[in-house]
Amino acid sequence: MSAYPLSSLPQHRWCRNPVCPTYPCIHTESHDPDWLENTEEAFRDPDYHSALWYYFLTLSYPEIKQQTPPEKWASYEVNFDRCRRIEAKRDQIDKDISDNIQRRREQSQALILTILDGMKIDPYIRHVMRERELLKIDKLW
Repeated sequence: MSAYPLSSLPQHRWCRNPVCPTYPCIHTESHDPDWLENTEEAFRDPDYHSALWYYFLTLSYPEIKQQTPPEKWASYEVNFDRCRRIEAKRDQIDKDISDNIQRRREQSQALILTILDGMKIDPYIRHVMRERELLKIDKLW
């Protein structure tokens, strides 16, 4: 059983046919434990997750805390440390995600090129199809 039961569901993963046997896997956008827990929480309770980040990002506005019932505030405050750690590692997490997207883009391009190169069609038509498919991938990613 994964430590991230919702994130590890096939519909929430980038690996397909077959889904990797472990999670996180090479297809997971970031392996940072705080990011993984944050993502799991977003699947588990999207409303709580959105509110958590709202309250965290408005910490510099004391009136928000004053207007929030103490027990409600406490339920979010317990996760502010994780939010702080994510923010402190934001550059690395963003780089992880960007690198992962680039890797998936390159894999998609390689697959398309392999398919097109294997087709027995006029070289010019293959070239046009190849360029068109690569443009589609660029727009997708």
